[in-house]
Amino acid sequence: MRVADNHKARIADIKAMLLKGLLTNTFVKVETDSGVYGITEAYGSPGSGIVEAIHAVKEFFIGKDPIQIERLCRVYRYTNGSAHHQQRAYSGIEMALS
Repeated sequence: MRVADNHKARIADIKAMLLKGLLTNTFVKVETDSGVYGITEAYGSPGSGIVEAIHAVKEFFIGKDPIQIERLCRVYRYTNGSAHHQQRAYSGIEMALS
């Protein structure tokens, strides 16, 4: 889908989904207002709080330019590791943006 030259796509929503089968996997979907989206699997088991962490940080991303991946995801790279769930959430979002 081609986005009009005068319209920069913006992140419209970020969703976390669980796929249950033999294993349970956590997926992240980043949607833009232009209809383009990315989906990836987030690392870690669903019991590790990834879904809740994604819901907690998604407001930071809403309305931002999805092309600016480095700028958007710089925050989680510089934590001391104590925010483990949040780092996994940011990592999943970063991969969905890529």
